[in-house]
Formats: sequence, C-alpha cells, structure tokens
Amino acid sequence: IPYVVIGLSAILLVVLVAILGFGIPFAGNIFLFGHSQIPGGDTSKYQAVFNELPVLTYEDKLIVYYKGEKYEYRVIEGKVIEKTEVYYLERTPEETLHLMTCWPLGFNNQRYLVTALKSQL
Repeated sequence: IPYVVIGLSAILLVVLVAILGFGIPFAGNIFLFGHSQIPGGDTSKYQAVFNELPVLTYEDKLIVYYKGEKYEYRVIEGKVIEKTEVYYLERTPEETLHLMTCWPLGFNNQRYLVTALKSQL
C-alpha cells in the first residue's frame, strides 16, 4: 500500500507508508492515487480511500506526513479529466501535490484530479 488516508474533510491527512522513490515531499511533483467506490458500495480494505476527494475546494489544507515530517499544501483546483490525460505527471516549477481517483466514483470512465501547492510557512 503506497499510502493510507486517515481522514478527509476540509483537511486531508495522508500518511505515506512507502513511496519507493516516487513522490517524496520536496521533490517537485507528488502524485498519489486511491480507489473510490460507488455510494453505498464496499468501503472496506481501502476500497474508497478517496471517495470524498471531490469535496475539497480552493484553499483547503492538505497535510502529508512522511518520515515523521509534516508537509502542508493548499488546494488550488479540483476537476474531472479524461483518463488518457497525463500532464499532471510532468515536472512542475513549484512543489505540487496531485491526488486522483476514478470518476464518477467507483467507475473507470474519467478521473477526478485535485492539485495543491506547498504552503509557504
């Protein structure tokens, strides 16, 4: 499991358990994806870790913990994209966090992508 979501609302808390070298905070562009499930579907075994991703709005705070360090990001955009789009994997000039799940929830038609920038402390 590359990550575990332990809470999601206006604040998203993500614990990074193992990244295997990709998407380390402070490395430019971080990309995390997770399952979504149709409303009322099976939410056990991380089947719906990103079900509430579309609830996030502009300026919502995202908190990522990695190796005991806390990293904060602010949402700048959430949108539906085609599953063939991959621009979010390109290098970014700013420290950027991308979170993605299937769209509509539980289906493989499109993707829902949230983009956030690292907060300046």
